[in-house]
Amino acid sequence: MRGRSVWLCFLALSVASVINLQARLVHNHVSSICSTWGREHFKTFDGDVFQFPGTCEYNLASDCHESYQEFSVHMRRTVKDGNPTVSHVVVTINDLLFYLSKDTVTVNDIP
Repeated sequence: MRGRSVWLCFLALSVASVINLQARLVHNHVSSICSTWGREHFKTFDGDVFQFPGTCEYNLASDCHESYQEFSVHMRRTVKDGNPTVSHVVVTINDLLFYLSKDTVTVNDIP
């Protein structure tokens, strides 16, 4: 899983270097991190920790300044062999949609 995280960061940085992104200073989330780990643990930007055991799609991070989202990260969890597991992660940057699963990586539905 660590290799995927490194790959995802590399991919996001590569795409961000090509796409014109406008950085904004968000005072309430500066130097904060949201994260998920284990079977159901989530930590928000403000440091609260929650446990969501469901098989929902979770919005881990997104641009909240405009009606058009320039950036978002969503994760969906499903049950496999009786255990909740991450089925896929979707990263959206402007008009590009990156779909990442254990077996598939696509950009705008193109492998």
